[in-house]
Amino acid sequence: MGRIVVAADGDPSQEEYLRTVHDPRLIVSFRAEREGKARAYNRVLAHLTSSPLVFLVSADVGVDPSVFGHMMAHFHDPRLGVAVPRVQPSNTGTMATRVARVLWDLHDVQLGALPSDSQNVHGGEFVAIRGELLTPFPENLVNDDAYLCVQAIKRGFRLRYAREVVVQNEVPRSLRELLRQRRRVNYGHWQLSELGLRPAILTSMFTQDLRSAFRILARSVREYPQDIPYLPALALEEGFAIVLSHADRHGPTDHTKWAMVERESPRS
Repeated sequence: MGRIVVAADGDPSQEEYLRTVHDPRLIVSFRAEREGKARAYNRVLAHLTSSPLVFLVSADVGVDPSVFGHMMAHFHDPRLGVAVPRVQPSNTGTMATRVARVLWDLHDVQLGALPSDSQNVHGGEFVAIRGELLTPFPENLVNDDAYLCVQAIKRGFRLRYAREVVVQNEVPRSLRELLRQRRRVNYGHWQLSELGLRPAILTSMFTQDLRSAFRILARSVREYPQDIPYLPALALEEGFAIVLSHADRHGPTDHTKWAMVERESPRS
């Protein structure tokens, strides 16, 4: 029988609700203080590694139950180590959500363009991974999805972008929140580089593989022409986030814990 393992930190009401769910598969790990995603993952790792296939799902993701079956079907390929679905923003209506949608559209094109044996970053909102590939995270790790994917490649497995499978992700509603999020993600890219791990990300491709970067950008413009007006805003926001994240490498900023993002509406 499968297990549902939930790490719910910081909000006692979450634990109270989960304790009312009577499901023999459910395992709840709660801490009164938020410890960060990497530590929460390490805390429940012992419940995961014995499973042949594990789904790592972030709390701000909406998933139709059919997604799990569709993702499992990909693992008939014994060489496949990690698979991720396509992520689309669930909320709209502000400049920040529009810019975030452009970012996910670019990510969609990038994941479809790069080969499965590249050290490509896969969105951490929903990751399907073989249990044997799960190992403890460094406790200050930020970009856990990239870490898992690069480690899978190093062990000889392939990655797959299951574009036909879609999950919904709630993105920041304000430009300040979006900048804060991207600053943290870009700090995570620096962190992985210092660990000797260099996943393929679009910003680094502009200095390391300019031809591929422009090919991805041109394809994105063709496939998503509605994004064109927001590309300058994305470039400005991302450039500023990279500068700030570089400064964070030498400063006291702690990116271990995600800052709480204001939700558009409570989830039922």
